[in-house]
Amino acid sequence: MKNTPCRVQNLAGDGLCRVDYCQDCACFHLKVGYASLHIHPEAFLRLCSTLNAALARFQRQTKGTARPAALQH
Repeated sequence: MKNTPCRVQNLAGDGLCRVDYCQDCACFHLKVGYASLHIHPEAFLRLCSTLNAALARFQRQTKGTARPAALQH
C-alpha cells in the first residue's frame, strides 16, 4: 500500500453509491453506504457483469409484479 492519498476521478454516483477511478493506483474505488472497496479493473468488470446479470434475472422474475420502492426511479 502506498502512503499518499489517491487522486480520484468521479465516474458516477448518487446519494447511496459512488464510483471513482484512481490512475495512480489503477483501481476503481467503489463506495456503497459506509463500505469502500478498491477494485482492480478486471475485478470491477466482473463485478459489473455479475450485478447486471442479477438485475436482469430479478427483473424477469418480477415482471408484472410491483417493484420494490428502492428500485423505482
